[in-house]
Amino acid sequence: MRHLQDRSRLLILTAVTVMLGACVSGSAGTTLVRDPSSAAVSAARTPRPNPDCYGIDESVDTAPPTVANVMPFTTIVVVADVRSLEAGIWNTMDGKQPDNGVKNGPKFAPAIETPINLQVSDSWVGDARPGALRVVNPGGTAGCVDHHVTNAPDLQKGKKYVFFLQPSPDADGQRHPELPLVLEAWPVDGTGQVETAEEGSMSLAQLEDLVHHLRANE
Repeated sequence: MRHLQDRSRLLILTAVTVMLGACVSGSAGTTLVRDPSSAAVSAARTPRPNPDCYGIDESVDTAPPTVANVMPFTTIVVVADVRSLEAGIWNTMDGKQPDNGVKNGPKFAPAIETPINLQVSDSWVGDARPGALRVVNPGGTAGCVDHHVTNAPDLQKGKKYVFFLQPSPDADGQRHPELPLVLEAWPVDGTGQVETAEEGSMSLAQLEDLVHHLRANE
């Protein structure tokens, strides 16, 4: 069985551009794909004394994360609290660091993800129900490899967010709806106001109405 896998991250992306310095076995490539569309991706690796250890700094150039831009790539929208964040894991079949670095071929694109345990309080879109939900966030630390994704959501234990999720892809590009990937996560304050990425602050009710409107008109 494969370990927590799968990834893909959002939006109306543009052409793929990858810059990844060779560090392990001369590998070059990227580890992040928001969606099979296309994305402008840049990544740089920082070597460590141990050849199996390195750091990856990565960013993805996507369209502005408005609600309208996020929804076409979203299969689940929930309001949930972050219960815990775990150590990062590789999205490979066995969950282990690949021998040849972060890029091994056109389809095989290993990456690190951080498993996060949520407590869902409300579900707006998709088949998630109130209760426990396990998701993954792009990037993290697995062993002595650090993978930092600049524009991945910054999630904190004990905080409430509105999560936009989609099936995560594994290193071979297979999608896994049982382990959703976080596309966007917007914080909710104690008064029920959501700080969206582009549209500013709005109430949970306003955002839910907008989400349902956009889904109904897709």
